[in-house]
Amino acid sequence: MEIPANPPVVTLEPRQVLRGDFAVLRVDQPLPGEPQLHVGGLSEQPKLFLLDRQPTALIGFPAAAPLGAYPVRLTWDGGEWEGSIEVVYKEFTVDRLEVTEEQEEVYYDPRQAEQWERLYRLRSTSEPEPLWRDVFRPPLDGELRVTTYFGEIRVVNGVETGRHSGMDFGAPTGTPIYAPARGKVILAEEFIVSGRTIVIDHGLNLFTAYYHCEEIHVAPGDWVEAGQRIGLVGSTGFSTGPHLHWTATVGNTPVDPWPLTQGRVADLFTRSKE
Repeated sequence: MEIPANPPVVTLEPRQVLRGDFAVLRVDQPLPGEPQLHVGGLSEQPKLFLLDRQPTALIGFPAAAPLGAYPVRLTWDGGEWEGSIEVVYKEFTVDRLEVTEEQEEVYYDPRQAEQWERLYRLRSTSEPEPLWRDVFRPPLDGELRVTTYFGEIRVVNGVETGRHSGMDFGAPTGTPIYAPARGKVILAEEFIVSGRTIVIDHGLNLFTAYYHCEEIHVAPGDWVEAGQRIGLVGSTGFSTGPHLHWTATVGNTPVDPWPLTQGRVADLFTRSKE
């Protein structure tokens, strides 16, 4: 059994995250055997990938994650590392929607469960290296008008229905939507609630999605580059007006997409090529 000559250095950043944020675990050298990663308290466990044989993982925390310390344990043949991530308080506002009876029927349509389950399966695998090359760009050009923030508590006709899984940007119908980073399209079709929907795999278990499109300009299997037009803003599916709903997920865990535009994970592509 091959034992590392020097003890591996495990980096976990940040050690303190807001609800709905994510952390990155990295190891500075290959580990013998098949390394395993487990984070206590998470229903969806992170996936380990090997960047130049060095284990790396994104760890996503839901917007409704309980506060406190989450134990992190990395094991390999002949060794283990233990640490923790603390999830701290973030206040979320309430998004109250009053919709018509017809819109409410769309929102609660039982047929959507099968569609979401298929998407969950598609996001259960990812390209094994980061496909992006730099900081993610916003999916729309110009000044952004945020109409609903990530994690807001959604109330539809007086009934609380959960957390808002992304950011909504108000924009006129037909406004171009751009890929924020390089990736591979894994879904491009019409869903009952999210309307015409695009999902991109950016590698390393990181995905972005685009809801309510008026038009879709890509197909599953297409590779897209940062700044490439992928569709047009619309109001399809469950929608009260033209806007883009932009979601980021680690696996199937929605996380705040905005930190991606502020440089989070921007260096992982460079690191994977060293």
